Amino acid sequence: MRKHHTLALLLCVPLICVAATAPATKTAIKAATKATKPAGKYTQETIISGIKGMTCQFCVYGVKKKLSNLPNVQRAQVSLKRRKGRITYKPGKEANVKAVEAAIKDAGYTVGKIEVVTKSKKKR
Repeated sequence: MRKHHTLALLLCVPLICVAATAPATKTAIKAATKATKPAGKYTQETIISGIKGMTCQFCVYGVKKKLSNLPNVQRAQVSLKRRKGRITYKPGKEANVKAVEAAIKDAGYTVGKIEVVTKSKKKR
């Protein structure tokens, strides 16, 4: 038997075992999800920053890539039309305005007005 056939057989064995187990019900999935989420509230911070000097979608892509690579960033959005970036941090993580400013400057653009928005949400 060739090596790639042996590998395929090894990969298939776990699938057979998984298929043989009973399928999870929606109730069981919800119960497992609730068990893993701690109760209480959390805050989520978002930084909205003006970005000056962008002229095309390549500019947007470059800034978005820099902002997305910052620590604890959940989502980064950049708008050419509005000349703004919206950086949403992971729940419970503190926003870092200086890091955002540095990332925009590192991408080659000027930082405009910066606003930090904090939302408190109740965990389900």
